[in-house]
Amino acid sequence: MSESGVKNFDFVPWAWADSSEIEGTIAVDMPNYLARRLTVMRSRIQPNSERIPFQHVTVALSFIKATLASSILPIFVFDGPPETLKRRPNPELLIRVSGLYERFLRDADPYDEEIIEALSSSPAIYSYFAQAHVADIASAMGIPTVTAPSEAEMYAAALSRDGIVTSVISNDVDALLFGATHVTKQLVLSRKEIFRVRLDELIHLTELNLSQLRDLAIMCGCDFHKEGLKGIGPRRGISLLLRHNDLEGVLRARGLNRSERASFLRAREEFDEADLLQVVSSGLKINPPLTARLERLLRPVMGSQRAEEVASDVTHRWREFGHQQVSLEQWL
Repeated sequence: MSESGVKNFDFVPWAWADSSEIEGTIAVDMPNYLARRLTVMRSRIQPNSERIPFQHVTVALSFIKATLASSILPIFVFDGPPETLKRRPNPELLIRVSGLYERFLRDADPYDEEIIEALSSSPAIYSYFAQAHVADIASAMGIPTVTAPSEAEMYAAALSRDGIVTSVISNDVDALLFGATHVTKQLVLSRKEIFRVRLDELIHLTELNLSQLRDLAIMCGCDFHKEGLKGIGPRRGISLLLRHNDLEGVLRARGLNRSERASFLRAREEFDEADLLQVVSSGLKINPPLTARLERLLRPVMGSQRAEEVASDVTHRWREFGHQQVSLEQWL
């Protein structure tokens, strides 16, 4: 996945805005968010550092604390099976990660050489391992988590489309093309600022509707059609769509035969799947933290004392967030 999902979409009108635009609930494209934050953290670590590769815990805890302190509830959305036009499923990799993660939970040994070697040597293994760990940590903290039917950004966009969340936190422009009305790629909650784009602003800028924006992405090259149309960039693509109305009209005008058009139209079907996606809004609320479980998840990474401190702090933040329910496991 490229940062944007589509090529040459640097004309998207990202802008700084007040964080009040995302008051309430947000959907977080966690694979995208974790990848970006971990890349930044790794760039700050010395090349020969012996640091144990569990930086994802710091990323997740910092994000949850910052959002709850700002009265914002995050919904963490994780990838399901990949779209076939993006990448092939890799069941062997997923089985390997599952085994490593189960071993980590069972043995609670952060110095396990096999686990450390696997996480340090394979970005793919670390990515899936981190997502599984973060999902469990968030759930124990009372944060709602969702495993999408396919791509996380598609499901997050559907939550935005249906008005369940105020913004999708992602660096991926695909979220807009899937129908998200508001996408944020940088939050600076300490300054009450966000760096975001709204779908209505993009539509106004290009004079294209959402359907045509999807066509433009395919013409320029995107995850579902890597090559795009040769020699077509955003400016020329917009002009062609305004003249010929849609992707098929452009392809016919350029003389592509039926078989040549097929791959482009197949890519278009992938974007259209977002319109058919039904989301489940029940259960997307903050829950009481399960402190005993949270401590078990954090103890191997930060030790018993620090894990207890974090669990206590989470309980305090949950109460400040305005929910007074209790659960049995809190007291176990």
